[in-house]
Amino acid sequence: MLMTFDAPDANVCVMRRERSTTPLQALTLLNDPVFFECAVSLGGILKAESGSDASRLRQGMLRSAGRPPSPDEEATLSGFLTTARAKFAGKDDAEGRAWTVVARLLLNLESVPVRE
Repeated sequence: MLMTFDAPDANVCVMRRERSTTPLQALTLLNDPVFFECAVSLGGILKAESGSDASRLRQGMLRSAGRPPSPDEEATLSGFLTTARAKFAGKDDAEGRAWTVVARLLLNLESVPVRE
């Protein structure tokens, strides 16, 4: 996985890593069990937060990207959450699943794994 993200060998120390984004990195972030467990955990945290969905989405964006969402991002995230809730309606822990899907989206935003 480290090679996918252009990380140096474990025996090497570098002052600054090269910035890169590739389709393989996106697939790793979506499919690797470690990243899925991170999304499940973040989704559980967001589900347990008190307040409105909008405040939970803002908290998720702050936790993942380190900044609040723009109005357009907030509207997109809200619509995505509504779609996820409809998809999982009637299933076990539908609310938890919906928040996990939102967390997967948040953790896969380009601004999250790529730092300047």
